[in-house]
Amino acid sequence: MRQLFCWPTFVVVLVGWVVSTRAASQSTEPGPAGEATAAAPLVFERRTERNQRAYTYLAPKSWISQGGIFHVNPLQVNGPGNSILPKNDLVVRRDEAATVYFRFLPVWNYADLRSSPMAQMGMNAFPLGSYYQGMLVRLLPTWEQYLQELFASLHPAARELKIVESRALPELSEVFRRRDQFVLAQLQSMGLPPLAYAAGALVVEYLEDGRRYREALVTALIDARGVAYMWNNDYTLAMRAPVEEAEALRPLFNIIRQSVQLDPEWIVRVSQAAGERAKIARDTLEYIQKIDREIVENRARVNEKTRYEGYLLLTGQDDYVNPYTQKVETDTSDFKYRWTTATGDYLYSNEPQFDPNQVREINNLEWKLTPVRAR
Repeated sequence: MRQLFCWPTFVVVLVGWVVSTRAASQSTEPGPAGEATAAAPLVFERRTERNQRAYTYLAPKSWISQGGIFHVNPLQVNGPGNSILPKNDLVVRRDEAATVYFRFLPVWNYADLRSSPMAQMGMNAFPLGSYYQGMLVRLLPTWEQYLQELFASLHPAARELKIVESRALPELSEVFRRRDQFVLAQLQSMGLPPLAYAAGALVVEYLEDGRRYREALVTALIDARGVAYMWNNDYTLAMRAPVEEAEALRPLFNIIRQSVQLDPEWIVRVSQAAGERAKIARDTLEYIQKIDREIVENRARVNEKTRYEGYLLLTGQDDYVNPYTQKVETDTSDFKYRWTTATGDYLYSNEPQFDPNQVREINNLEWKLTPVRAR
C-alpha cells in the first residue's frame, strides 16, 4: 500500500520562507489566540481525525480543523484507480478566513497514456481531462509545474504573484525511493522500467483580499508510466501566513507537520479491505516510525562528517524525554520550555516563570516539562 498517508518528518529547509521575513518578525507584542509571538505560550492539543479516527495530530488549541479521510466513488470517475485506498485532506486554520493555515493534500493517481499501445496506434480514446480507469488523464509535469498549477487551483483570485524560492528536494525523493525498494526490486527482476522520483518545494508571495501572503508548497511526484501509464503526487502540503508573520509561525507549522501518529488498527482494517496489500501497509507503518533515523543515515552517507547533533542544530530541533512515557521525542527547539500532558497535549513557551498548571483555562490536566535528553 505505497500511498497510505506517507507523512515523513522530512525537514524542508525553505530559505525564501525564513530569510526575508526575519526582520519583519521581531515583535514581542502579544497577538491573537493561536498566533506565534515571543511572549505568548503556544498551547497544542492532540486531536483525532474525525471521519475514521485514522490518526491523531497536534493543533493549536484555538485553531479550526476541517476535513480528513474520504473515499472516491469509482462509479463517478469511470473506474477504481483512485478508489482502492482512502484519501486524506486535512486543513488546520487559525480563523474562518484561513489567513493562516496548514494543509495536508490528498494523493492522486493520474493517467499519462502517451506510451500506451493505444497512443502508439494513433488512438485518442481518452483525451486530456477525461478519466481512464478512475484516473484523470493528465501529462506528467515537473514538480515546479505541478506546484504552480496546484497554487493556481487553491488561490484563483491571487494577484501580484512572485516566486520567492524554487528548490529541488533530492533527499525527499530518496526517502520514497527507499520506501519502494521492494517494488523496485520486483520491477527489475521482471525487466520492467523502474519508478522515477522528483520532489521539490516552492515558496511564493501574493496578494489576496487586500493582504499579502507567503505560502510554501511541497510535493513528491512518482513516475510509474513505464509500468502502468500512470503517475501520482505524494507528501503534498501547503502552509501560508501573512508575510509579516511568516517567520514567527514557522516553528508552529513544523510542530503540526511532525505530529501525525497513525492508528495501527486503522491501517490493519484498511489493509484487510485491500486484500493482498496488507504486508505493504505494515511496511509503510514501519517506514513512518523509522523515517527520522533513515534521514540521518542518508545524510551520513552523503557527508561522513555529518553528526546527529549537527543535524538537530541544522534543522532547528532537539531531543526531549517525555515524562509520562519516558520516550525520546524529536521536536522544534525554537522554544525554551516544552510541556506535555498524559493525553498528548503540548504547550510551548519562552517564559521562565510560566506554569500552565496555574492557568485556569488549561489546568484541568496535569502539565509536565519535557526536559532535553541528557547528552
